[in-house]
Amino acid sequence: MMEIIETLKDMLRKAKSGLNWEDDQEIRKVYLKEIAALTEAISSMEWVKVSDRLPGHDHCVLVSHLGIVEIAFYFNEDWTSLCSGRLKYVTHWRALPLPPAPGGE
Repeated sequence: MMEIIETLKDMLRKAKSGLNWEDDQEIRKVYLKEIAALTEAISSMEWVKVSDRLPGHDHCVLVSHLGIVEIAFYFNEDWTSLCSGRLKYVTHWRALPLPPAPGGE
């Protein structure tokens, strides 16, 4: 996430220094791609109701199960915790957080 934010800051600095957006469609595409990546990263930090949407199959995610947070995956209409096996009462899930940046920043 920090890498994406730093990339966007750098792009904004370049934009302020006189890039002509209308003349350079490639730069525009790169900006839009980076903004989409940032939006996805931010939205993955939010809890999602399982009634609204389910994660992709075999993706490990954080789940809320009976008031406990566990790491689990959804496959064949079942939730399976890496710690306690099959889960029946998962209400919410969210993506796992990104690892820390190199150097601990």
